[in-house]
Amino acid sequence: MTSYSTAPSTPVVPVSVMPVWQRVLVTLAAVCIYRLGSHIPLPGVDPTVLESFARVNRITSLTVENISIFALGVIPIFSALMLVECAKLIVPAFARWSERDRYNAGRTNRAVRFIALLIAAFQGWGLARALTNVSGLVPEPDWMFGLTTIATFVAATVLLGWLGDQVTRRGFGNGFWILLLTPALLRLPETAIRTIALLPDRQISPAGLALALGFMVLAIALLAALAIARADADANADAEQLSTGPARLPGGAPGSLPPNPASAPKREMPRLGRDLVDVWPALLGTYFGGLLLAFLIMFEHGDHSAMVIGGVIRLLVIAAFIACFSFLRTLSRPFGASAANRRLVVMTAAVQILICAGCELLMRYLELPFAINGPWIIVAVAVVMSALVSNAAERPVEQSPLPSIAS
Repeated sequence: MTSYSTAPSTPVVPVSVMPVWQRVLVTLAAVCIYRLGSHIPLPGVDPTVLESFARVNRITSLTVENISIFALGVIPIFSALMLVECAKLIVPAFARWSERDRYNAGRTNRAVRFIALLIAAFQGWGLARALTNVSGLVPEPDWMFGLTTIATFVAATVLLGWLGDQVTRRGFGNGFWILLLTPALLRLPETAIRTIALLPDRQISPAGLALALGFMVLAIALLAALAIARADADANADAEQLSTGPARLPGGAPGSLPPNPASAPKREMPRLGRDLVDVWPALLGTYFGGLLLAFLIMFEHGDHSAMVIGGVIRLLVIAAFIACFSFLRTLSRPFGASAANRRLVVMTAAVQILICAGCELLMRYLELPFAINGPWIIVAVAVVMSALVSNAAERPVEQSPLPSIAS
């Protein structure tokens, strides 16, 4: 059983021992299929009209990629994960229940899949209605086009979920999060070329660019250090639990007996890979903080400079939300939070606030040709740490020093 994990780290699932080149091919194949589908227009859309729109630049946002069968990407799955994560933070008992064993985790994952399909259907219906309002784009804007669009997006969500599942089992890291970051990663070369082209004419400040790059390097280093500290804390917690409490296996219920070595999987992904970098406080804090400020701006008149990107009020609100979600995370832990884990939670929250606030200040006061998003830097580091843990865990673990049962 594999899953849409709520963290961009590798879930605890049996994974076959595969050579590195095979896992690279699986990961690249999933990414290529995703990008290929992003250039296949929706059924019922006239591609010649779409190309003419793009050529004369009449509707700048209307491109093949935005009206493809994968136009929604994995956003429906991400939205479903966000809803489930909010439920876990609001109801700690639900979080502890869903993480108690693999059977409860499977029920939670099925709920995520169902919610994701509902979201994909709803978004498909909205996009179908929007496309029928574009003159000439849809030759037959009837109910059949709407039904076909909904079915296409639902099927695309199922396919992308399956691709992410294959990467998680046979590739590097958590496939869902890799697919989520794929569009942004593929835009990096273009962004780098555009930025370098602006340097000779002094259209961008070299000092500002160096400051932005240095801040990102610092953010990555801090997150990596926290991930290593989290791995050590989890390893110590696992060792203490095994020595003082009943056996609790990754796939079994509390108190269950150890598996028979002859029938045990070749390798289980270690617990260390599950949650090395907790991305949700930053993601949820930025989202709900921005949502609250957008609501206030709608009904408040006057100067809103303190509520936009880099503003003092915005930074304080986002910091408060991140701190609140980090505290709620400690309440949802299945075994509670030790003193060491509480310190790590405080340090992680402080680092995430620093990264999110720093990125917003750089965006506000430096004229950069690219956006710097703090939460997505955290997600990117989490995905890389997941891939590293997945690669390290691929080595077979010997069940016994005896040659007869060594894997």
